[in-house]
Amino acid sequence: MTSVRPPTWATAAVGAVVTVQLAVGVWGWSYWRLDPATRGTHANAELLEPAGGVGQLLGMAGLLLILVSLLYSLRKLLPLDWALPPPASLLWLHAAAGTLGPVFVLQHCGGRFEGLPGVAAVALLLVTGGGLLGRFFYGRLPARAAMERDRSQLPTSLLLRASVGALPERPKAPDPAVVDAVGHLQRMPVGTASMLALPWYEMKTRRVEQAVVHSLAEARVPGRVRTVIQEELFEAIRARRGFVRAESVRRTLRWWRITHVALSHAMVVLALLHAGLAITYSGTVGRILGLFGG
Repeated sequence: MTSVRPPTWATAAVGAVVTVQLAVGVWGWSYWRLDPATRGTHANAELLEPAGGVGQLLGMAGLLLILVSLLYSLRKLLPLDWALPPPASLLWLHAAAGTLGPVFVLQHCGGRFEGLPGVAAVALLLVTGGGLLGRFFYGRLPARAAMERDRSQLPTSLLLRASVGALPERPKAPDPAVVDAVGHLQRMPVGTASMLALPWYEMKTRRVEQAVVHSLAEARVPGRVRTVIQEELFEAIRARRGFVRAESVRRTLRWWRITHVALSHAMVVLALLHAGLAITYSGTVGRILGLFGG
């Protein structure tokens, strides 16, 4: 799915959030870089610790962005045309919120992964990493496979025509050695293979290339024509190998999509549970109000 360019106000909002994260990161770095056992001696420990006022705000900001990122998934699953724009228009929001939210969460927990919050934070990092994998790698595989498939469609008739007349006794027939070399392409059909079969396919590619070279060595065509035919055949062979690689990876990574969705749902449940317990039992509201003099 192609992402729609975000509006100007959205770009400005993302820039503002990034600016806040950088400012908080610079301000709190002297605290977070300390060993967890000695952080309590820092001047801003009461504010920046996970249960502190600023720490609680960072956690709530991260949770809010994570919930916002779910609008994309919600729009894909439910017919909400009346309430939300098309999924392609929300993809940028999903990517931005899903990337910035974990940063707030990491600042909230101070890089510590303990208990239920730690499990939720680890799940969050896995979901974010999976999202980046899908955005910059998995999403490009179909286009890469299509490109390699197009490159593999070699016009063999042109190669055969280039060798016509090599045999004086058969002036209208292509050179049998060239016909044999072109025929080796049939040993590498444009198809799919499992990841486990890729090593076998790599060896098959090398064998086919060697067979092409061996066949063309017997061709009675000018050296320049032989070189061109061999280069074209090698290009088609390697394109077919590239298609098989891309398709095999894409088919394997379909399991990543299933895992990504399931893990994101589990992470949201854990995050909401943690936030609910924190608000109920740890005096979150009082600490946040204390920051504003309430």
